[in-house]
Amino acid sequence: MRTPKFIISTPEPKDGVAKYAAELAAALAQTGIETVLFCPSNFEFKAIAELGGAKIACAPDRDVASASLARRIFRNLAFMVKAAAAQLRLTSRGDVVHFQNPLHFPLGFVFYALVWLKRGTVVLTVHDPLPHRWRFPGSLARIERAMLGWAYRLPNAVVVHNVPGREILTTSFGVAANRVHIIPHGPDSGSFVGSIYPDFSQLRLLAFGAIRRNKGLHLAIAGVQALKNALSVPVSLTIRGELYTAAESGYWNECKAMIAADSAAIDAELGFVPDHEIAELLAGHHALILPYGEFYSESGVAALALSHRRPLLATNAGGLAEMLDQFHCGILIGEFTQGAVEEAIRTAVDAGAGRLEQMGIAGEYALRNLRSWESIGRRTAQLYCDLLQIEHSSLVGELVGTGQDH
Repeated sequence: MRTPKFIISTPEPKDGVAKYAAELAAALAQTGIETVLFCPSNFEFKAIAELGGAKIACAPDRDVASASLARRIFRNLAFMVKAAAAQLRLTSRGDVVHFQNPLHFPLGFVFYALVWLKRGTVVLTVHDPLPHRWRFPGSLARIERAMLGWAYRLPNAVVVHNVPGREILTTSFGVAANRVHIIPHGPDSGSFVGSIYPDFSQLRLLAFGAIRRNKGLHLAIAGVQALKNALSVPVSLTIRGELYTAAESGYWNECKAMIAADSAAIDAELGFVPDHEIAELLAGHHALILPYGEFYSESGVAALALSHRRPLLATNAGGLAEMLDQFHCGILIGEFTQGAVEEAIRTAVDAGAGRLEQMGIAGEYALRNLRSWESIGRRTAQLYCDLLQIEHSSLVGELVGTGQDH
């Protein structure tokens, strides 16, 4: 019997899901199983997977730049055809293919079907159980929801990062509970870059990541504007990120209008932040502010902040509640309101630099010890072995015994 390959597949070339896929591939390879990362040729995180021992197999380049709807549909269809052919060549009988953000259904179904054609196993990680924004208008939203339900129910197993995510899948989309497995998000895979905690002549907050209405950026702006010179130290806000989709441009215009009305304490810059600039960006701020509303996923941005010992001012949306409660890594924003944001800012100022720094240290320690990539790799490998009804130890033994490079 041939030894199966374990393929981490993503069509994303550069975002947080892309980095997660590379980190997961590296973690899996470290457990001793044969791991392949299947990604676009212009994937930005190949080195992470390769350093961990994973192999790389490339689909064509994928262009994800802003474009008209017609242009996006055309290029996704072109990518689907070429990537499907590449996946078919890569996949062998009995392999496990673990998808991270597959193309939207019905396009994504092609990739599932090709795995089943080879009598393989389909696993899906659901990073965002409910879309941050439905793409189809009005009554067509029911069709979009139905397609999302198919994407969730068809795999042999589904991975989510927290309990709220599991509840959404089982109650809202009818996914069988025994198919849903909770495996948390890990820390930033880069080595921790030590930085001196900033002086406390002012409280410098950072809003970072994709800009979407449900992430409450407008509340952070309004809260800082109201309190910038009203507390014992001044308060400022730095905004760095890019639009999640072109559809969020209207929301960003609202935020820009708020900033223009009172920009004294706000530094906003739209655009992608390269990986090599993130450590310096975080080093200049005391905390990350995450006033999220309807949010059911795990926050990669929160994990990134804690990886660099920066505490959170956050609501209890999605996986943030578990982080705040178990890691003691920040200050709760009690509601999705400006008043609650202001209260959290006041609490942060009262806590002072020493207490905030300790929250960040506690968060980094908990993240790396309770959610290490080593443990995530082991748990994911065990899930694969359970699906295939094989022992992980015997699988590693087969790889060593046959001389396969892992």
